[in-house]
Amino acid sequence: MSTENQPPDPPPYVPRTRPPSPSEPDPTINTGSRWIAWVVSSVVLPVLGWLVMLLFKLRGDSVVVLLTAFALLCQFVTSVLLAQGFCARRGSGVGAAFGMTIVFFLASVAIGTAAWFAGCLVSFSSGGSFIH
Repeated sequence: MSTENQPPDPPPYVPRTRPPSPSEPDPTINTGSRWIAWVVSSVVLPVLGWLVMLLFKLRGDSVVVLLTAFALLCQFVTSVLLAQGFCARRGSGVGAAFGMTIVFFLASVAIGTAAWFAGCLVSFSSGGSFIH
């Protein structure tokens, strides 16, 4: 018998493996403090300029402009931190964290704008003004 006409041996069986997920959820990540910081930076910080101007009887808009810019910076930073913690807790990837950052930042700016105008209204109804 010759071995020339026999088919070659089949390759060994390798079981299929599931592709790994991007990351596994981590339920131990606490996002409570991140939510509190986000709410404070969205609601309290935009009003802070008007409150400082009203409480210290300051005139002019430089305090309001500086504290509003600080509030926007804090809103962006807390939105990034909240999105990172939210996506790490759910096991989502970098793209989801980027998208959630945009969503949280737009929401915080919308809430902050309403709070800013409410602070403006309270300040002007209490006798505050920009006139020197």
